[in-house]
Amino acid sequence: MRDSVKAYAQQVETRAPAILDDREIARLVESYIPLVLHQVDRAWLSPRLGLTREDLVSAGCYGLLLAARKFDPSRGVAFGVFARTHVHGALMREIQTAMKASGVGTEEVFVGTDEIEPDSL
Repeated sequence: MRDSVKAYAQQVETRAPAILDDREIARLVESYIPLVLHQVDRAWLSPRLGLTREDLVSAGCYGLLLAARKFDPSRGVAFGVFARTHVHGALMREIQTAMKASGVGTEEVFVGTDEIEPDSL
């Protein structure tokens, strides 16, 4: 796990204890793994960045776990909406960290739709 994700995890863990019990957190994480996979598949990245799909899935699952630990059902927000923002944030942090490490600029990382091969869809 990259340093920025570790720092974020420590920051989140020191804020407040989990509202749900461990069993409920595990159920939420298992149920929403398809959300992580969907978000990862939406990220079209250049191979120059050096991130693999597995790297992004790992970061997304970590974001999902953090969302499950912070989720408060009494606030009236659906878990899927709450989790989507945490997963997206974890993915963007992972991409940003990789960009800094590789020295690649934004224009070189995100692939435009004109560069996507139709057969890859």
